[in-house]
Amino acid sequence: MGALIAYELVRRMETEHHGPVWFGASGMLAPDAGRPTSAHVLQHPSGTFIPPASVSAVLARRMLEILKADLRLVDNYQYAPGPLLRTALSVFGGTADSLAPAPQLDRWSEHAVHGAARHLWPGGHFFLFDHAASVSARLVGSCRAALAAKALALQI
Repeated sequence: MGALIAYELVRRMETEHHGPVWFGASGMLAPDAGRPTSAHVLQHPSGTFIPPASVSAVLARRMLEILKADLRLVDNYQYAPGPLLRTALSVFGGTADSLAPAPQLDRWSEHAVHGAARHLWPGGHFFLFDHAASVSARLVGSCRAALAAKALALQI
């Protein structure tokens, strides 16, 4: 859900000024792809939100309110064609994510001048929780590579 907001923000930034050095999308289909409705996500096993036992009831309610607001945003999202992103793009996903299937993540490449690097881990939609260290390392590595490429381009 945040990937759609970030995508639109990057598009706007590139149109009005300079975009960021790097953009990463995780567990979300490309902006022009059809997507499950919030009702489907909330009923789907991999989309089930069960707060950890350590989370207070107040915090769990707040987290659910935020999740529902995010789902409403996705339900109402309307893609509008525009220029391809010039920003370096990485896409992260779980190999068994039925909400954002790995083969469909490649469609993000159609939205960026330089395509998109796809990175996959075993697991479903919440693969991040089981692979936090390696996902973080890949994210940092992608950012560093994008920064190095930008620095090199500025020297030329």
